[in-house]
Amino acid sequence: SGADQSIASGLQLKDGSFVFVGLGGQVLYSPDGAKYTLTYRPDRKGLNAVIEDQTDLFVFGEAGIQTQSITPKQEEVDVPLPAGEAQ
Repeated sequence: SGADQSIASGLQLKDGSFVFVGLGGQVLYSPDGAKYTLTYRPDRKGLNAVIEDQTDLFVFGEAGIQTQSITPKQEEVDVPLPAGEAQ
């Protein structure tokens, strides 16, 4: 997957695709469970749960409850660490 932090939770969406969230703020999307697109929330705050709504996902973690696109957004792929944070 390319994720460098632990995956905390995941689910299969209504359309059959998969989404997983992790402790490094990552959100992994997969249409088939074999190929994944790794994205990061801009704040990189840890995520530990995800649920599906009608049009979005809700992710739960350090920053509280936030909405997340149900499909990967290009601007969230390979997001750099926030300024002042070391890996």
